[in-house]
Amino acid sequence: MTAGSESSVCLLIDDFLPLPELTQLLAYTIDREVDFADATILRNGSNLASVDLGVRRIGLLPGADSVPPFVLRRLRQAVPELARRLGHEVDESDSLEAHLTATGDGGFFLAHSDSSHPAVQTRSTTFVFFFSQNPRPFEGGELCVERDWRSGDRIYLQDNRHPDGLLQRREVVDVIEPQVNRLVAFSSYRMHEVRPVRVQSRAFASSRFTVTGALHRNRMG
Repeated sequence: MTAGSESSVCLLIDDFLPLPELTQLLAYTIDREVDFADATILRNGSNLASVDLGVRRIGLLPGADSVPPFVLRRLRQAVPELARRLGHEVDESDSLEAHLTATGDGGFFLAHSDSSHPAVQTRSTTFVFFFSQNPRPFEGGELCVERDWRSGDRIYLQDNRHPDGLLQRREVVDVIEPQVNRLVAFSSYRMHEVRPVRVQSRAFASSRFTVTGALHRNRMG
């Protein structure tokens, strides 16, 4: 595991998993293709999660135990320390939420915050671990995370509903490439997105695979 270059708002660790574990995780995920379902979103004003393919077009492997234990073990070792480096308080009561995702051809996730809904306000630190085939069999899929901005600035993230895909003003974001075996962490309150993915083969095995989740603050007070 080696430290990667850090952006202004994200912490990166490259070569996060040993190669045998990375290979095992990829094989496990591809073997579960038929179990993936459309990922849901939470909207303010409702506690019911729903599928909206106009906002999030990503597959998710359901179940609290969908991520292999050997991956969870390494995440539980690394993510709390990354949270501390991001300025968050961490203690033994905090818990880790993790999911396997697959983003195929045409997939994306519009700009959102992971802690804006009341049901998930305990999220402090979001993480994304990229583990697709190498070399990457897809294009796009960058993770974009908003930077700090001055009063009066605006954040312009990718809007997939714009007919030309153009932005009218300069973005104030860090763009993280989905490099294989890279772990990224950032504060859950930050707006972020997954840019559109293009998979020429359309094969599931060529998807943009991630383990994504968050560290939750579970202490009282």
